[in-house]
Amino acid sequence: MRVPLLAAVLALVVVAACGGSGKHVPATRHNVGLVRSPCRGIDPWKGAALRRCMPLVSRWAPVHSVPLTTQLASRVRSTCEEARRGSRMPVVCPPLIPTGGVVAYPGLYGFQGPPVSDQAGDFYLLTFNNGDNPGHIHWIVGAGLGHTVQSNLFDSRRWEVPGRTRRLGERRYGPWTITFFRFPPYPSGGELGGHDLALAKVGRTTYFATVHGYTHHDADAAMLIAILLTAGARQ
Repeated sequence: MRVPLLAAVLALVVVAACGGSGKHVPATRHNVGLVRSPCRGIDPWKGAALRRCMPLVSRWAPVHSVPLTTQLASRVRSTCEEARRGSRMPVVCPPLIPTGGVVAYPGLYGFQGPPVSDQAGDFYLLTFNNGDNPGHIHWIVGAGLGHTVQSNLFDSRRWEVPGRTRRLGERRYGPWTITFFRFPPYPSGGELGGHDLALAKVGRTTYFATVHGYTHHDADAAMLIAILLTAGARQ
């Protein structure tokens, strides 16, 4: 079922595009930080918080490309719990996700942290429906502190096949801005091959969200905004 989508983002963005086989040089804009939100710390959205947040979604980030839902599949919930146990930074379980559920095979969804060698800071990535799964769409959310998003996602030296990312630009949602990046088609691009990625930065934390494909910016932004409206509370 298609639901009205999510609302205002609370951040200005990660900026930075990278290229080729070298390491990119990121540029970031400072942002306003956390804003007041009726969804802050509500996991999952329900009751009054849900009723107050969904109108924000409809107003600021209506979605037409991919149906989304606030009904989280059990495999999404269990993956969030695994990430909270395995991450050193707060993990925001996505309040708004694509409909259709998550494939049952454990190797096609899960939590990823930074490699052991990565000393730049904390990072987590939650991925669901990896690969080609009829009736299911691949989507990813996550976050990182400092430069960990750039080092873990944008450094093409980590990819099996060389390629380039492209900064597509920014779009404002209410008083905030999200930046979009395009990753090359798989098998280049790492986990994000064939994805456009939405990013926003709050303080030292960069959050990101993406649905597989190059035509889902409305859904990418809505999922990210939902995360940002929830972020900032103790786990």
